[in-house]
Amino acid sequence: MKRATITSILALALLGLGWAGEPVPEDPSHFGAGFELGVFGAGAVPDGSGNAEFGGGVSLAYFFTPEVGIDASYGVFAFEDEIHTVSADVVLRYPISEASIAPYLVVGGGGRVNGDAAALYRLGGGLDVRFQPGGMGIFADGIYNWVVGQENFTVARLGVRIPF
Repeated sequence: MKRATITSILALALLGLGWAGEPVPEDPSHFGAGFELGVFGAGAVPDGSGNAEFGGGVSLAYFFTPEVGIDASYGVFAFEDEIHTVSADVVLRYPISEASIAPYLVVGGGGRVNGDAAALYRLGGGLDVRFQPGGMGIFADGIYNWVVGQENFTVARLGVRIPF
């Protein structure tokens, strides 16, 4: 009886190994879930003026999945008066790990927080490029900002993202 039980267990184990196939390789994804710190330089062009102003800022993002995240950012721009903006955006990205890139869309809102405070709404898109799986990368995007009761403007950002 013991011999039959041991033989059956071994047969099932070997059968299970046959079904298991080859081990699954580690995911080489360049874009994962988790936090990302961003630092960027930016140019902003108000509607109708054509005069670009420069600035920069920082952002902190959290990705729930490689494709969906939220991003909070702070920027400052040198218009006639210095303009400070804060925003919170939903980011939808499409990672292409084989090419180490992820095009993305940004939609959200925020506000101008100094001088004449005003709400703003944002819509834009960009491209994230990573140098190694799960590592640092660069990004470039363009975001249109609708400002309630004030002049709208477009922001073009170029920066560095560091996942942690």
